Amino acid sequence: MGLRPAGPAKWWPDGAQFAADFISRRFMSLQRPCALEEVLDFARPSPATAMNAQGQCLVFAPDAARLTADGLLIEAEATNVLRKSSGLADSSAWNAEGYAATTGNTRNFGALVLEECAVTSPAPFPKFRSLDTLSLSDGEYGVVSFFAVAGTSGPLRTHVSEGAGNTATSSEVSGDAFSKGAIVENNSSVTQYVSDGMENFGNGLYRLWTVFRNVSGSVQTYQAVPHIQGTGGVPAMVSACWMGGHQLEKGRWPTSLILTSGAPETRAADSVTVLAEAAGLGSAPSVALSARWLGGHPDEPWLLSLNDGTADNEMGVYLTTGAIGIHCTVTADGVEQASNGVSLSDLSHGDRIAFALAINDSQIYARHNGGSIVESGYSEVDIPTITQMQVGRGQTSMSSGMVLESLVVGSTASTDLT
Repeated sequence: MGLRPAGPAKWWPDGAQFAADFISRRFMSLQRPCALEEVLDFARPSPATAMNAQGQCLVFAPDAARLTADGLLIEAEATNVLRKSSGLADSSAWNAEGYAATTGNTRNFGALVLEECAVTSPAPFPKFRSLDTLSLSDGEYGVVSFFAVAGTSGPLRTHVSEGAGNTATSSEVSGDAFSKGAIVENNSSVTQYVSDGMENFGNGLYRLWTVFRNVSGSVQTYQAVPHIQGTGGVPAMVSACWMGGHQLEKGRWPTSLILTSGAPETRAADSVTVLAEAAGLGSAPSVALSARWLGGHPDEPWLLSLNDGTADNEMGVYLTTGAIGIHCTVTADGVEQASNGVSLSDLSHGDRIAFALAINDSQIYARHNGGSIVESGYSEVDIPTITQMQVGRGQTSMSSGMVLESLVVGSTASTDLT
């Protein structure tokens, strides 16, 4: 985004009135270095977690910015319906099946607790089944996930069941590494497999997930069914694997771990507002942003909103399932003015995106995963006065997630989306 390497006294681009480098934790307001709290206002009425570069789970207090070496984590509201994110031995939350058991041994990765799992006698498909369920209306998406360290068993399964069928992804084990295996979708007229993924934290710890969709035409309820080993004829194993951080939630991508210890928990949405006086707002500025996208719903999840303090006069950049675009609402004439979007296809969890928005020049520039810059104009925009900038403000609520890397406000737009 045109930021200079760490070191120079003036690291921000020419023409910038405000700049934030969340990775290096450098901030500037009106051509002077400043502290984060001088330029940004954070709100989140609940605690939240984030994984750091060392694969440790950190807990942040309400209203605390989730800054890590990767940047600033911003997410929508989400609920983990499982009352015990760790605690597979608790019969009030989980049923053990197929001679699955826990040994009582645990491993801690910060606030994340993994339990050692065993198979006490030869059996097919040893697994645990949640007593808690996720209710999805027809067409809604869900995602099941857990963190794991390999043991002697494999493959593990991220797995859900609505009672009549099973939807899952098997993760093969080789040494201490996981790789994608087979997909299970044996009731596709009711539950559709959508996608899966894994995140490797580099210390033996992985996060595994499967995304699914209710296509039955009616409401369905789903149980999480993590498999110690997703095959038949499983021998007894003293240390089959390590599992923890189980999560079952709505959405198309897994959100940050929501720790539970006896009841489902909801993590409130993050809200970030750039203070107008710190950014030199008051006239239509240009904006540049780079971030790592963590997924969103196809209902216009906003990345950035420029407005006059209300939702009535507003311009913003939003992401749909596979595109980035501009949306504008101006109430002067009582109509909503739509504009051209810039198509960024095949957006996936963890992809990097960058854009520059120049209101005065009526242009948007965007880049996805290091590809070529795409440019598009947009039609008539007439917001009386821009006085506020918000990151993660949606029409009703933020419904996407991202790790914000840099944000620059200036008098001219730059197409330097490096």
